[in-house]
Amino acid sequence: MGNPKVAGALATTAKWSCTIAAWYGGKYNGVVPASSGRVTWSTSRDVPGTISIEVPVKDQSGKVWDPGTDPLHPLARYGQELTVDISVKDPVSGVEEQFSAGRYMLTDWSVDGAVVTISGESMMRRISEDRFLYPASTRPDSSVHVEVGRLVSVGVPYLIDSALKNRRTPSMSWDESRIDSMKELAQAWPARLRETRDGVVAFLAPLPEVPKPELYFADGEGGTVVRAPYEDKREGVYNIVVARGQENGEDGKPSFQAAASQDTGPMRASGPYGRVPKFFSSKLITNYEEAFYTARTMLASSMRRAAVRKVTCAPDPRLWIDTPVSIKAGGVENWGYVSGFELQLFADDDMTVEVEVAE
Repeated sequence: MGNPKVAGALATTAKWSCTIAAWYGGKYNGVVPASSGRVTWSTSRDVPGTISIEVPVKDQSGKVWDPGTDPLHPLARYGQELTVDISVKDPVSGVEEQFSAGRYMLTDWSVDGAVVTISGESMMRRISEDRFLYPASTRPDSSVHVEVGRLVSVGVPYLIDSALKNRRTPSMSWDESRIDSMKELAQAWPARLRETRDGVVAFLAPLPEVPKPELYFADGEGGTVVRAPYEDKREGVYNIVVARGQENGEDGKPSFQAAASQDTGPMRASGPYGRVPKFFSSKLITNYEEAFYTARTMLASSMRRAAVRKVTCAPDPRLWIDTPVSIKAGGVENWGYVSGFELQLFADDDMTVEVEVAE
């Protein structure tokens, strides 16, 4: 996860620069002279990434950055996109490393005096808007891989993790919402529905239940953590997941179903916490083995959501959604996965990171 010299410099004297490029119809439209900006990402949103930047109405060369009524302007909202790249350089060694920080479709802009404020959302925004115009269903003898290609909007790049097993899909109808259909497919597979740093929609293998940190963060001397309060919640957290197909037997009951339950710790289903079940059904689940794998994966995800450390630290562009990290602050160390963050692109402000920790 990056050069160790650059990693060390992030805690001290790293030189940081950000380049925001404008694109339209796949054509490069130059660098945007933003004076400030931030990106935010969260796994809790259907469209996980957002961007907000401020640009002078007129730059030093005299170029006007107010889109006005020009639909082809680099900052208009007619399909224009922005990419963000961050460069970090260790001034001592001269080692430099670059990190992409997302691709965003512009959604709105406003002008206040000499400043244009631009907002956008990541590539899942295109899919969330592009609903099916007519009822859609799986093709005869289709597969999960084929249906992914049909669900993702035309022009949006996607990838499928090679660790995910392809399988046939039953005859079924899709929701008119592409993104809801993609979420159902991902849950039933099971898989993670994510976006890469480069704006590619990705179906990825489930996370390991026990994270193996790639990055380590700590407070104190030489550390980058300012604070890392711990939060624990009950809302939306389940200790039993029941997954089933949608075919019923002659008795009217599901032909098969599988349950996964938390059997240890304070959230065990048999303990004082009580039973808190979640039910998931999909025609994509066609046998007991698929149902059990789905239930087990959904249970592991629920357990991670229960406990979160909200970390304030020095800005670190190495972090991305699902990065496995170690957080040591206040004498307590936790391992977990990044579930959200806010990163300032130009100012030397702290970064905020949400980490779902393993209990």
